[in-house]
Amino acid sequence: MRVRGTSVPSSPRGRLSGATEARRARPPTLWGYASQLLAGAGWTSRPWLGRIAAPTLVLAGDRDPIVPPRNARILARHIPSARLELVAGAGHLLLLDQADRCAALIADFLDHDSN
Repeated sequence: MRVRGTSVPSSPRGRLSGATEARRARPPTLWGYASQLLAGAGWTSRPWLGRIAAPTLVLAGDRDPIVPPRNARILARHIPSARLELVAGAGHLLLLDQADRCAALIADFLDHDSN
């Protein structure tokens, strides 16, 4: 597959390697990283989740060490009519780790939402 003149690897290992190379080519600044950590530690969307009216798919890896699956369960429980999908064996990079499975889940969600 070609995207803007760049070759996109077809294997999960190749995609992960490409993502790692891209991150090393332009690493985050210390200020940016620290700000992201501070924002994540002190902010919550929990009070507003019940106001989401759009059909919502909560997709997460069941082995995510960064954002544990319990977070996805909380989101799905508090968003009206949310659908929760935990991808077995996937971690934080579930869209890279299990791209085909994630694509199938997203397509199924979109197909059922449009009916």
